[in-house]
Amino acid sequence: MTNKKKKIDSASGEVNAISGYWKQYEYSAVVMFRKMQQGVLEAIHVANPKAGFFDDLVTEMPNQIVAVQVKSSSKPQYVNLNTELSKDFIGSVAAIWKSLSEEYPHRPIRLRYIFAGLFSSGDTALADKDTDGAKHSRAFADFINLGPDEQAVAQSQWKGKIKQIAAWTGLPPAEFWRFLKSIDLFDERELHGNRIKDCDPQDQEKISAILSLLPQLVTESNLRKRWTEQELVARLGWKKRLTLRNVHEFPVPEDFQENTISEAAL
Repeated sequence: MTNKKKKIDSASGEVNAISGYWKQYEYSAVVMFRKMQQGVLEAIHVANPKAGFFDDLVTEMPNQIVAVQVKSSSKPQYVNLNTELSKDFIGSVAAIWKSLSEEYPHRPIRLRYIFAGLFSSGDTALADKDTDGAKHSRAFADFINLGPDEQAVAQSQWKGKIKQIAAWTGLPPAEFWRFLKSIDLFDERELHGNRIKDCDPQDQEKISAILSLLPQLVTESNLRKRWTEQELVARLGWKKRLTLRNVHEFPVPEDFQENTISEAAL
C-alpha cells in the first residue's frame, strides 16, 4: 500500500506556527508596531545566538538594545522569584548580557524576562529578616525594574538576595551594577498590556500583519537573522513608515503585491 501524505498549504502551516507561540508573537508584534510608530525601531533580530534564551524578540533602537524572553502557560500559576532566580539562571542571564554588551559596546543592553503566571504576593524568602516593607516576589520585581543603584540596594530589604545574585553573576562590581540596571522582571500582566484587541481599532490590522510575518522570518532565520525597519515595511507591502513624527516613502519593487487595505489605513 502506498503511503499518502496529506498536503498542508502554506496558510495552514502559518496558522499552526502562530498558534503554538501566539502570546509570544502577539506581544512582539504590538511592541514592534509601537516602536515603528514612534520612529525608533532600527531593526529586529530573529534567532540571534548571542541573545541566548532572550531571542524571542531583539530590537535595535538608537538608545538601547532590548532582548525579550516570553514565557506563558495555559494554566498559569503564581511565580516565586526566590525559586526562579536560581544560580544557573542568573549565571546564564549574566553571560547573555555580557555577550550582547560586547556586540553592542556603545548602546545599553536591556534584558526583559516575562514569566508565565503572576508574581506571588505571599512569599517572604527573598527579603532580609527583621526588615520593613513588602517582602514578596511582586515587590522584589518592582524594585529591580526601577533600576536600583548600590545605595538604594543598601537601604532596602533585598540586600542579602542581591548580594547573592551579584556573586552568582561572576561580574566585577562596576559591571554588576550596570547589569542589575539592565534587567526587567515581568509577569503575565506585561502580556495583558500588549494585546491586539486592546489596541486602537484602526491599528489592529497592521499589527496582525506583523504577527503573521514573524513566523515567516523565523523559518528564514537560517539565511538571515537581522531585518531593518525598511526591510520589514517592504515585506509587509507597506510603502510608508508607521511613524507619528513624519512619513518616509520607501521604494517598493513593481512586482511586489500591494496591501491596499493597509496602505489606505496609513
